[in-house]
Amino acid sequence: MEGEGPHAGDPVDLGLLIVGTDPVATDSIASAVMGIDPESVPTLKLGQQKGLGTNDLHTIEVVGEKLQSLAGYHQLLCITHLPQIASKGQTHFLVKKRVKDRRTQTMISELTSEERVKEIARLLGGKRVTAQAMAHAREMLEGYRGTKANRRISNKE
Repeated sequence: MEGEGPHAGDPVDLGLLIVGTDPVATDSIASAVMGIDPESVPTLKLGQQKGLGTNDLHTIEVVGEKLQSLAGYHQLLCITHLPQIASKGQTHFLVKKRVKDRRTQTMISELTSEERVKEIARLLGGKRVTAQAMAHAREMLEGYRGTKANRRISNKE
């Protein structure tokens, strides 16, 4: 961050690189990482309409499944706002940022099982977490626990 950007403090290079053969999907994932709904980005919608790629989150869920499969053999760290991807992880961390004394501070905490359900529900439903969102989050997490990739991970520990 140089000059007068929208955030106070010093930048942190996360070394995050989003790559793929589908430029619309990679831009959609990058948008979602930034908290922007890919469906609300006109150029991504146009790219999908013209057949240049996908911004469909259901299709992108397949990315989560592929990442989950890779995690059985490799260590992965994903930063996402997509519950379809977050629910497939073995461990879930919550990253919070705040500005204190004109400096941006970042806090990272590992979530307990119940905190994870609440966070997935928040990703699904926004600020107002309903019983339905909680039930859906539990269902998503239960679906993950029964997968072959998760059993491989558990067997390695």
